[in-house]
Amino acid sequence: MQKKLIIFDLDGTLVDSIEDLSVAMNYALAKCSMPTHSPDECRAMVGHGLRWFCSQALPKDKQELIDDVMKEMLGYYRENYLVNTAAFDQIDKMLSLIKERGIEIAVETNKDEYLAVGIVEKIFGEGYFCSVRGAKDGIAIKPSPQVTLDIMRSCGVSPDETLFVGDSDVDIKTAKASGLESVAVTWGLRSLEQLKLESPDYIINKPLELIDLLA
Repeated sequence: MQKKLIIFDLDGTLVDSIEDLSVAMNYALAKCSMPTHSPDECRAMVGHGLRWFCSQALPKDKQELIDDVMKEMLGYYRENYLVNTAAFDQIDKMLSLIKERGIEIAVETNKDEYLAVGIVEKIFGEGYFCSVRGAKDGIAIKPSPQVTLDIMRSCGVSPDETLFVGDSDVDIKTAKASGLESVAVTWGLRSLEQLKLESPDYIINKPLELIDLLA
């Protein structure tokens, strides 16, 4: 497999952030006098952006509280988004080996871009990725191909030279919408069975298996 650029999802793919996300969501729900959720329950709710997460966390008959929960959750999370968030095992080594091959790496996430950049720079270092893109007003989030195509244009690569790696159905759909091959990872937020339903091009169980695909 010859690639010049690999675009990675962030949460559930490069970093384990579910504890910080669930704590922030439960803080917001409690502030709004709503029932809270376990980290495993929150795990199934993330991946489609903050509004979706808040909608899923609220009871169906309390959807009018979405904006309030979003405000409380984001306010708390911005102050506490790096308490327990860390790279998954072997991610650092995997990324280093990719860069040694002369392949560019980028991040595309549905997380607020300011927070995404903060996480990436704190864990991996400033300038380690050629591009870090997240949710911004007026820009369509995954599975829209808008940001993916923009990343490829900025890096001067074509779809056949690019690989998309993620842990969810959203990432696989984004890859397909962008004309890219996809790699689904099983250590993140979705089960193997859920990933198979989206028919990714490849499935890997450990980060270093991606290096084998590139060989």
